[in-house]
Amino acid sequence: MSDKLPRKLLSKAEWIALFRDGLHGGADAFARHVRKLAGRLGEADPEMVAALIAELGRNPALRSAFAPNPVDADSRLKLLRETWPVVLPVQPVWAPGVADALAHVVAEWQGAAKLREAGLSPTRSVLISGPPGVGKTLAASWLAMELNVPLFTLDLATVMNSFLGKTGQNLRLALNHAMATPSVLLLDEFDAIAKRRDDDSDVGELKRLVNVLLQAVDGWGGESLLVAATNHPDLLDPAVWRRFDLAVSMDMPEPAMTARFLAGHGLAGRDLDYAQRLVEGASFAHVERWLRMARKESLLRGTPLLQAMVGAVARDRHNMPEGKMSRDLKILALHREGKSAREIGREVGVSHPTVQSVLRRMREENGQE
Repeated sequence: MSDKLPRKLLSKAEWIALFRDGLHGGADAFARHVRKLAGRLGEADPEMVAALIAELGRNPALRSAFAPNPVDADSRLKLLRETWPVVLPVQPVWAPGVADALAHVVAEWQGAAKLREAGLSPTRSVLISGPPGVGKTLAASWLAMELNVPLFTLDLATVMNSFLGKTGQNLRLALNHAMATPSVLLLDEFDAIAKRRDDDSDVGELKRLVNVLLQAVDGWGGESLLVAATNHPDLLDPAVWRRFDLAVSMDMPEPAMTARFLAGHGLAGRDLDYAQRLVEGASFAHVERWLRMARKESLLRGTPLLQAMVGAVARDRHNMPEGKMSRDLKILALHREGKSAREIGREVGVSHPTVQSVLRRMREENGQE
């Protein structure tokens, strides 16, 4: 380590701002100043930067400031997307078994010191599987938020370098950085880089990545949690499964879960009952999109939220596979717009008694008659 530092790492005003923000709790501003200092110090004395990282390792914001995100050597693009701090607007909704498993992971990390004193370690790696839109990536965000550490997400588009051999090198750089920094590392679309090694459709380069991943999961440790998410668990190499400390399976939401999700977004009473009927069988991702569409219409046109949501669901499901739009949804949407049974019948192409029958049945199903 050099005993000589550059004469001017920071200006006088920058030094004052650094101390002010550090003393008075401006963590985000302090981290920005530290990043600037790290960039200038790193060029002059990398060993000193490494020593400072060791001292600041318990603070994820400062550690990431002194350990820059690795980049692809050719494109200079970052291999990891960093989210810090992680803030979720609403509490996620999961099945009891899933919620319990994730809560146990948090409890283990919060009691990591006690576990290590007994020769044990907290859960190092979690593999989450399930259909799209059920909350797999949200689970990684929630874990990072609860543990108060950054969330790193592997950027597959950047990692997959077109030059032979560079992809594996990029992957190692990204994994090593995340493992050395207190964080949650999310490997989304995990099946894209952890396919079965007997899959003849892939080139050798991708197959070699599986070996890199297996070695990384085997040796995962430090102050980081590895989370992998996949929509296609059947595509994963069998050797991957047994290397993860915990496997969590998520399914499409049950009606009670959907009701909790809608209630968390401000719906209540009869509006909640109608909305639950509308979105039955849909993933949380779809429901959230319909709510977002409805809020925009409600804000711009003054349409009641539920009426706007009925229209959003009807438009979005129109002509989708398996007849999800359904004549009944369109009838309900037009009814919520204030049209009479005769007007609805003419627009949908059915008799007005049929319209009345559909509306009566839907009210009965929602317990409103």
